Amino acid sequence: MKLLFDESLSAKLIELLNDLFPDSESALRNGLAGAGDSRIIEYASTGYFILVSTDSDFEVNQPSAGGTGRDPAFLQLSDVHGCGCAPT
Repeated sequence: MKLLFDESLSAKLIELLNDLFPDSESALRNGLAGAGDSRIIEYASTGYFILVSTDSDFEVNQPSAGGTGRDPAFLQLSDVHGCGCAPT
């Protein structure tokens, strides 16, 4: 299973999770930073990645631009404490 971390998440996650999810990538390190949702979705779809983001407005339901006919799986991380703050 390969994860593609969108630019809202630290690229350090690649190293931290390498044992569990080898071949994962970060949009911050593979040229997708600032490319927009549709380009990231296309890359995730054609590369068979699970797209991981914190963005609640990520447009994953739009048709993939790559013509693969399938949208990538999408995992949205959110504030589990509901306070908008980091746990102490």
